[in-house]
Amino acid sequence: IGVNAYNPIRAAWSKDEQERIPSRYSMGAGIDVSDKLFTGVEIIKEENQPVDVQAAIHYSFLPQFFVRGGVATQTSNYFAAVGFQLPAFRIDISGSYHQQLGWSPGILLLAKFGKSKSAISAINP
Repeated sequence: IGVNAYNPIRAAWSKDEQERIPSRYSMGAGIDVSDKLFTGVEIIKEENQPVDVQAAIHYSFLPQFFVRGGVATQTSNYFAAVGFQLPAFRIDISGSYHQQLGWSPGILLLAKFGKSKSAISAINP
């Protein structure tokens, strides 16, 4: 569960008081339904915009492979991803669809360098 307030004091972008950065508030929650399934939802309210609800689901059908999908209600934006994960490396191939902008592909590469604390404590008990 998390809560975020971005620019709650409505700071100005420049000396012109009319150009203010919009305030943004969000609240989200997620749950591990099982060791293979995660689902989450986030509610976002930005100044002068309608409320946006973003929902997602993440399913690991094998320990190294997963699929993910979701929707954002304000823009009717849909997204999906497939990925491969090892202890020190992860790759996601994703895509999203927006009604006016069309398809947007994406790729994410993550790498962990060094030893984790659990690996170090296993070596030096």
